[in-house]
Formats: sequence, structure tokens, C-alpha cells
Amino acid sequence: MSSHPSLSRRMFLRTATGGAVAMPLLPSLLPREAAAASLRAPLRFVALATQHGAVWGDRMHPGDHLLTDTTDVGHVVRRGDLVAQPDGADQVLSDVLRADAGRLTPQLLSQLTVLRGLDVPFYLNHHTGGYLGNFGRNDTDFENPGLVPYHPTIDQIMAWSDHFYGSLDGVVARSVHLGHDMSWGYANPSDPASPVQLVPSTWSVQGLFDGLFGSLDDTGPRRRLVVDKVLAHYQNLRDGAFGPGRRLSAGDRDRLDAHMERLYELERRLGAVADCRDVDRPPQDTEGHPGQNAGAPNVDEVYAYYELWNETLAAALVCGATRIATHNCLHQFEWVSGSWHHDVAHQSHVASQQELLVRGHQRFFEHVFLDLCQRLDVPDIDGETVLHNSMVMWTQESGPVPHDPISMPVVMAGSAGGALRSGQYVDYRHRESDAFGHQYDTPIHAEQRPGLLYGHFLAHLLDTAGVPRSTWEIAHNPGFGIHINDNPTAWPTYVEDLAADPLPFLAP
Repeated sequence: MSSHPSLSRRMFLRTATGGAVAMPLLPSLLPREAAAASLRAPLRFVALATQHGAVWGDRMHPGDHLLTDTTDVGHVVRRGDLVAQPDGADQVLSDVLRADAGRLTPQLLSQLTVLRGLDVPFYLNHHTGGYLGNFGRNDTDFENPGLVPYHPTIDQIMAWSDHFYGSLDGVVARSVHLGHDMSWGYANPSDPASPVQLVPSTWSVQGLFDGLFGSLDDTGPRRRLVVDKVLAHYQNLRDGAFGPGRRLSAGDRDRLDAHMERLYELERRLGAVADCRDVDRPPQDTEGHPGQNAGAPNVDEVYAYYELWNETLAAALVCGATRIATHNCLHQFEWVSGSWHHDVAHQSHVASQQELLVRGHQRFFEHVFLDLCQRLDVPDIDGETVLHNSMVMWTQESGPVPHDPISMPVVMAGSAGGALRSGQYVDYRHRESDAFGHQYDTPIHAEQRPGLLYGHFLAHLLDTAGVPRSTWEIAHNPGFGIHINDNPTAWPTYVEDLAADPLPFLAP
């Protein structure tokens, strides 16, 4: 009788050639000598985003009593361990960061990181690019066209980096994108000189499932792929009678190359089958779901809508069908009869409207962010959990002032396999600075203080993911992405210079 236990199918990824790669496995099930062997788990990255922001700092973040440690980086930066307080059935870090004790468990709390005082040093207005580093994709374009060029977002830098993925065996999709626009990449991923364009997202969870898990029967003869059929024609068109110097222009040749690069990726995806056959197809699609409407009055239907997404996304991340995902969520999680944008977010300085914002964000934290984290808190191949080996982040469109990217809140889960220090709250603000003056007309504005660069944080994530700076860093733009500094008094030279180093307190 074999000393090895039987292994279920979902512990493996099957490649196009029939080879198998070990997937989530409890080392305790193996013989002792095998369990002692060093296993390296893959890193996963997930970015969640919500609209508007506008939650006051003291409602979003834990209290100052947690900030027990300091370091001087040119101004004093503060940190402390996360300690939740019980309140009835809840565990509480702040008015927003509170949840049922069965969800915000001590284990999960140890994997959380709360960051305050990360800024984009110029006005963004509304945007779909600032979350992950394409600061040019913002609604001030009509005022300053071309002021900040488009730039790929960090998820796409990771997705196309050999240093992040290494082997693509069994990876069906380099990255998946759910909901509203958020991800931007090169038209031709292998050509950094090609234009930056929106990466399409899906609104259908059943479509996502079918794309990742729906072609699991690889017993029959393989069909000839589309890319095989067009390859000869492509080569003739590009380099033959109609190639360079003939009828095909340089611009058309670039577009053709970008198209073929995408077809090659499609061929690879069609050959990669994720062997997670025990995963059930969602019983209901998110398109047409009663909770799909961003202003849906029944919050339980909204919860059910996101549970459908989280269940499929977690399965894909656990089994390795993908390791990168973004989800830009449009829901407010609190119903109002008027316009959430104008009647609530733009009135966030009014206590009653701030209460609506707090309640909506708290529901997202508990029923979307923590729900996904719990689904990832399962054993990984190295004896840790998938969540431990992940970087899951949630940020908002602005800080406590609508449209203003100062103190953009970041809540993270996961330790990136031990490469990130978790279980802590860090405040990067320069509290003694009055760089913004007294130019504002509300107390919330007047409390604004500059901190460190949001691009510094994004750069730290890429460093943690092992993507070399030589592949993405831009001269004269410390940190990640292209930015301009509207206020050198608020963000002096030392703040920009720091972005070449790890973000304080975030490394172990």
C-alpha cells in the first residue's frame, strides 16, 4: 500500500501538454519527510475599489491610541498594532472598519493593514486610473489635455512580467477584471512603445466562470486554433509582398503586431486548463441580478450579488486559474432616493450625509472585502493560507474630501508570503505641516495634512511582487506612474526621494 494519500483532482493544474503542477495541498497530509520539504506558494494580487470616498478620517481609520511607534523620514510617521474592540456582536477598529466577530476574527485581523496619508500630488477629480497608477485617466483631461500621459496600471505590469508569473502552466487568464473600468495596459503587451488602453472587464460571473473553468474536458482531439490559421497570412502581410516599404504602413504594422500578440495569448489560454472540476458554476448570473443596480434598495440582494463574484474569484485564485484580479464596485450599499453623487458624496461635510457614507463603506468592508478574504483564508501548498500569500487591497476614489486624492485610504489583507508586515495601522501624514494653508471653508478641509506619495505605495507593491524597477520605473518620477507635483511645499523633495525606497513600516 502506498504511503502517499490519494489526492483530489482540484489539487492540480493540468497544462496543455498534459503535465500536472501541484496546487493547494495540506502538507500535513503528506509523509513527514515530504511535509518538511520547502514549498513555495505563488503570490496573488487583488485590487478592490469603490466610488467617491469622502469618509472623514476619524470615521474611516482607527484611533491615535494605537499609534505607539514612530520613525522620522523628514517628518514623523506613526504606526501601531491593530487591536479591535468588542461592541455587541461586532469587532471594531473604526466606524467603517467594523464587522461581525465571526468575520473579523483574530486570525483575519492579523492579516489586515490599514494605511493613512497616501496622496496623489495633483487634482484627479473622478477617475478610473488613479487606483492602480494610471493617473492620466481622470476627468480633468478636458481641462489639461495630455498633462499626464496614460500609463499601465500595476496589475498589468505584474500580469505580463516573467518575474511575477514565471511558469504559466495552468494559468487560464493572466488577470481578470470585474465591474467598472480600472485596469490599463499596453495595446501590445510585449511593446512598451504601444499605446496604453483600457483592459476590458466583465459584468457576468457566469461568463467569468465559463472562461476560467468551462472547458475542462481535454480528452478529445484538439482543434486547430484560430491563431494557427492566420499565422501564415500574418507573416506574409507583415513581411512579404505588402510588408515594410510596400503598402503596409508602420502604424498598421504595429496594430497588426499588437493583434497577433493578443492572439498568441488567446492560444496559450485555450491550452491552459484549470483542473478545479469540483467548483460549481454560479447558479445565477450577475447580469440581470436584482442586486446589480448600484442604487438597489434591498441591500441583501446587493450582498448576494457580490457573493456570486467572490465565490468564483476565490476559486480561481485558490486553484491558480489566475493570480491577478481587479474589481471596481459601483454600489453605495446604502439606498437614497436622490443622487448619491450630488446629494450624499458632495454633501459629505454634513453630518447626516456623512452617516450614509460611513454606513455604506462599512457594509462594503464587511460583506465584500472581508467576505473575499475569508474565502481566501484556506490552506496553501506551503502550509500557510492563500490569504497569507496574497496582497488584497481596497481603496477609494478620493480621501475625506470628495474628488481630492489626499489621504486616499488603503485597507490591505495578506502578507505576500511574509514580505509585507500585516496586523498594523500606519499613518504617513505630516501632522505639523500647514502646507495647504487655510484656503478651505469647512473643518474637514482644514484638517487635511500632506503625507507620502500614493505612487510610493504602488511601487512598494511591485517591489514586493518581485518585478524589477528597470521594467517600470520612469526617470524623474519617483515611485510608480507619471505624476506632477502641484505643491512642492506640501510634498517636498525628500518625500519624492523616499519613493525609491520601501514604504516605511510596510516591510517586515
